[in-house]
Amino acid sequence: MLERMNGGRHARLSEWSMPHISLPAQSRVVDLGCGGGANVARLLGMQPEGTVAGLDYSPLSIEMSKETNAEAIAQGRCTIVQGDVSALPFEDGAFDVATAFETVYFWPNISQAFGEVFRTLADDGVFMVANEVDGSLQSDYDVLEQVEGMSMYAPDQLEAFMRGAGFTDVQVDVHPDERWTVVIGHKRVASEGAAMSLNELYRTCRTYRLFKQDPLPEGLMGDIMENVRIASCASNAQSLNYIVVTDPDMVAKMQPLVAWAAYLPRDVANPRPGEEPVAFIVVVKKEGSGRFADVDAGIVANTIATTAWEAGVGSCIMAAIRRKALAELLDVAENDEVLLAVALGYPAHTSTIVDMPESGSVEYTVDDDRNYYVPKRALEDIARFV
Repeated sequence: MLERMNGGRHARLSEWSMPHISLPAQSRVVDLGCGGGANVARLLGMQPEGTVAGLDYSPLSIEMSKETNAEAIAQGRCTIVQGDVSALPFEDGAFDVATAFETVYFWPNISQAFGEVFRTLADDGVFMVANEVDGSLQSDYDVLEQVEGMSMYAPDQLEAFMRGAGFTDVQVDVHPDERWTVVIGHKRVASEGAAMSLNELYRTCRTYRLFKQDPLPEGLMGDIMENVRIASCASNAQSLNYIVVTDPDMVAKMQPLVAWAAYLPRDVANPRPGEEPVAFIVVVKKEGSGRFADVDAGIVANTIATTAWEAGVGSCIMAAIRRKALAELLDVAENDEVLLAVALGYPAHTSTIVDMPESGSVEYTVDDDRNYYVPKRALEDIARFV
């Protein structure tokens, strides 16, 4: 099997995919799921002064890849290591380019693995995934039944995984005659004037319900609340107050007072230990607020979500909450009313927009990795232009 992977259709896919990336003379490259090592050799040939690491889970693949690249290993330009893509054995920022040819089918937790790739890439690093099949034919699923632990991914799913891991400027290319797919994501340096476009911000700012436990960026909560402070509101009444909850003990006490994903069973919808949000912002309507305070709350919730997402932090706007219990916990004034809670944290799953099914159901679904798929109506079904 490994010998077949070094030639045939696999070789032709690699030859089509490789020109999608450019390698400076001294690039540091890693090929994930390197198999028999043919693509490691191709990557070495693309940049004679650079280095290439190959990683695979299989001892047999490691042995063959070492044989294929023995000369480069002896020259110190190549290393081949056994490892797991969900916990890459490399330092942060170790590589300029990462590739994955025909291998993400077998990654057991693809979201976590993409996050690991993001971690090990340097700023302005590039990650390229190349797949031969996309799950669009019944024959693909016949293969799934025969190969244990294999999953198929459509191009838009791979794009969503990329964005969920933090990659931007994600590009998708599909071969005109085959079903070959290349998806490329970039790890951009955050710098002044290099903000995400509004279109990209709104397309990718989804609801997230499972979170990594990493601390939020320093100053983010202040940035969010400053944008909330200056947001538009009815009659400029400014009739809402806010409670920013970041203390770990208080965050933990809030967890049982909010409800998640009404369309799904609790064991699927609810964050498990180690998946909870790391912060909340609670929106409170002051006593005597006007009749548009609820509208203002919607504007504020969107402001919180989009400001957080600009920094790569996900959110969940929650109205299914135990208001009286939250008011007591947070010492809200007796005649004020808790309206919403917004959960915050780095996403631990993806959320992908999909077409509305023929049934017209608006219910979102999840896959085995608890990644979300959210149906949206077509533009012509919701808007009339006159």
